[in-house]
Amino acid sequence: MKRMDTKKITVLIMAAGTGGHVFPALSIVESLRKQSVNVEWLGTPSGMENSLLAATDITLHQISIKGLRGSGLVRKLTSPFMLCMAFFQSFNVIRRVRPDCVLGMGGFICGPAGLAAKLLRKPLLIHEQNAVAGLTNNLLSKVSTKVFEAFPNTFNEQVNAVHTGNPLRAEIFNIDKAEVEVNSNSMLKLLVLGGSQGSASINKVIPEIAANWTESGILSIRHQTGGATLQETAQHYQKLGIQLNNNLVLEPFINDMASAYKWADIVICRSGASTVSELAAIGLPSILVPYPHHKDQQQLLNAQWLANNGAASVVTQADFSVKTVLPQLVKLQKDRNLLKEIGAKAKRLSINNAGEIIASECVRAANA
Repeated sequence: MKRMDTKKITVLIMAAGTGGHVFPALSIVESLRKQSVNVEWLGTPSGMENSLLAATDITLHQISIKGLRGSGLVRKLTSPFMLCMAFFQSFNVIRRVRPDCVLGMGGFICGPAGLAAKLLRKPLLIHEQNAVAGLTNNLLSKVSTKVFEAFPNTFNEQVNAVHTGNPLRAEIFNIDKAEVEVNSNSMLKLLVLGGSQGSASINKVIPEIAANWTESGILSIRHQTGGATLQETAQHYQKLGIQLNNNLVLEPFINDMASAYKWADIVICRSGASTVSELAAIGLPSILVPYPHHKDQQQLLNAQWLANNGAASVVTQADFSVKTVLPQLVKLQKDRNLLKEIGAKAKRLSINNAGEIIASECVRAANA
């Protein structure tokens, strides 16, 4: 039965911890607000959502829960108590907020909160950002009103998930990439993303690539090192006789990613879900180095989505070296048309309205 009153719809978003969950959720908030939907947020006391939401007018509710995978013996022994406490805290928040719809963005917070939403007969929608579903979303997919997936075939056919892509910030979609110069002597602009916490393997190999670059065209590098490893990475370059200049810029963290992407011809980075989706949305060629220590190898599967479609190259961390990467860069610097073709293949994979699709389904579920 449709709602007959004019009460404003309220959606409660469950997203906590890392940017991989929080940033896509913020993109959906933009789309929900365009439809005059009131948004409240369920998070944790220590997650990234606290700092990001502080500058907004979104009401943040907090529950106490931490991830269980890879935890020590004490955590595992106390986990049943922690889950029960998180469930009752979530139950109380949902009963107090009285949302018309609950949207889960994956991660440990969604487990107890999602079950509380179902018990309170609230429409439950979930979105999976990675190419392999996490434990929580796998479980909730069996009881959810609607399931969204960023990568095709993440869930089995019985789930009937909707392939939406990942919700991204508007400034990413608005990037107007300049035409790649086809002159083989032109500069190759390499953006290196070592991660916000840095990546020792990437930060060590890139200076060696720069030192071994002997092509006629200039290799210009913009290198995000991570705050903790800025000085160490600078020393790698200096030991190899490479000085900082206009064609070598080191930064601990790049705040304006839109301008960095717009500048770059090619990116070397990890293959987190949002990063992979951003590369596709912009149409940027990339050499992806998946983080190797995830239990489900989620970053490898994310990267393979691009690579299997000719839109990126994947190099494992164990194989990431001058020997494997330098020839790829040289080939792309000499064959600029190939660089354009790879970018075009990436662009064709992108879905640019994920936030709008998910927001509209939230409104539909709320009105059902």
